[in-house]
Amino acid sequence: MSDQLLIMNRGKIKQTGKKIFVAWKVFLWCLRWLSIVLFGVLFFVGLYFKLPWKVLACISIIPLVGVFVPKKIQPWVWGGLTVFIVALWGWAHLPEHNSKDWEPYQYTDALHSIQEEYLLSDAENAADEYLTVFEEHGETIFTFNFHPPTEDKRTLSAPWDPQEYSFLDFWLSEFEPAVQQIIEASRIEQCRFEIPHNLASMKPQLERINRFKGWVRLMIRSANRDLFTGDRDRAFAKLMATLNMAQHLYQQQTLFDQSGAFDVELLAGRAISAFIVNHCENTDRLLEIERSFRQLDPRWAKNWTDILAREKLTAKNLTGLMYETNPAGKVRISRNAMMALQEGLGFYPRRLFAKQHVMNRLAAIGLWLALPSNPQRLSKVVDERFDHYSLQVQKGEKLPRYSLKYIWIKGYNAQTVIDWLAMQQVGYYWALDSQFRRHRAIVNQIQIFTSLKRYYLKHGQWPDRLEQLDIASDWAVFIDPLCDQPFVYSRTEQGFRLYSLGPNGVDDDGVNMYKGSQDDILLWPRPEAGSHIDPEK
Repeated sequence: MSDQLLIMNRGKIKQTGKKIFVAWKVFLWCLRWLSIVLFGVLFFVGLYFKLPWKVLACISIIPLVGVFVPKKIQPWVWGGLTVFIVALWGWAHLPEHNSKDWEPYQYTDALHSIQEEYLLSDAENAADEYLTVFEEHGETIFTFNFHPPTEDKRTLSAPWDPQEYSFLDFWLSEFEPAVQQIIEASRIEQCRFEIPHNLASMKPQLERINRFKGWVRLMIRSANRDLFTGDRDRAFAKLMATLNMAQHLYQQQTLFDQSGAFDVELLAGRAISAFIVNHCENTDRLLEIERSFRQLDPRWAKNWTDILAREKLTAKNLTGLMYETNPAGKVRISRNAMMALQEGLGFYPRRLFAKQHVMNRLAAIGLWLALPSNPQRLSKVVDERFDHYSLQVQKGEKLPRYSLKYIWIKGYNAQTVIDWLAMQQVGYYWALDSQFRRHRAIVNQIQIFTSLKRYYLKHGQWPDRLEQLDIASDWAVFIDPLCDQPFVYSRTEQGFRLYSLGPNGVDDDGVNMYKGSQDDILLWPRPEAGSHIDPEK
């Protein structure tokens, strides 16, 4: 009896073992095909989202081995992959040797190439004089508190009484020696500031441009005080210096300097045109003003090429944060990319994880999968994408615009990020090109103003029509480059009225409504601070 039970138990054990074995085989079969299907789907999803080829290669290993490699060899393949993954994990925990010898990769050859053409050899450099004044006074030029706020526009747009604004008069007087230094610097022909070639160097560049604008406003305000006290020579020197400062910014050949230069030119043009109409009685001085504005050169035709080269360099050095180099010239994927990126973006670098060393190593593996192993290959991508979009905008084609948070729509890869960055920076072409047309409009406006004043000095009254001016033979001066339509002029009881039809080219009787479709630009008369000009007057 006991023997029969033993035999029966053995039979049940065998049957159970067979069932377990069959279940295990079925489980492995299901797991195998589930992995093949899952990673196959992931591969095609990766193709859709344009993942880097290294990532796609890793995803494709499982379906390729599962379908095409003989079953007898598959265990060895899986074993080898397991050993490789364990080795990578072990490498991530190994200590770093000579980490201080490695630093973020920089495209120094591209920087040197730009510097050779841009930097001066032995010529006097106005930038040195400007920086001396900027460093000495810092942000103090922005510290005056205008109360009420209308005092700001009032003293910037017209002559003002130093006794009425005694505190402002006292505050400005402290800057007079520095203003004279700025005037002398503005008379130097060449101006070359340091080339901003990475994100860290862009912060001081923006601070410099902001101080430039601050000093221009201060000098115009100081000139208006001089005009009230009757010192036209000092006022004229300060106003012309602001125009020279615009030219110095145009020489920098960068995106932000080009835009800042036009802002300065616009401020200077408004102040000088008011000087022409209300205070200039010297025809030689009128000729000097005309000549200075005609010589003001935004260098737009050449500057865009130079601006593009600098934007490429900044983008390259941003990607260079993902690589490291040592004094021996060896290059590798960065072992400290997160810290380098924080520092490169201008943030205080700090540890993000408890095991920062391990995370850095794992990040290096991810970067190796996502990026070319050679930074020069990524450099070529930057050149190609910036040139591609630059050619588009110069042909008048619109660039696709999308937010960085939707960048995944275009794909998860380095080129997608570079595309987004290139479109953002190259997209400024339209704004700069519009500013160039406005510059040409300002030159024409100044010539009209000086011709009007010459007519007034000769006849004692303003002309009835622009055709009566001494520049009537050059009809192009009366055309506004913003809309290719003539400026609108009329004589009034108080003097004259002059305005531009604005970009839309429609005559709105000089009215400009920010939220409406009326975009005329009233050039004269200038509205008082806090007042509104009735277009019917």
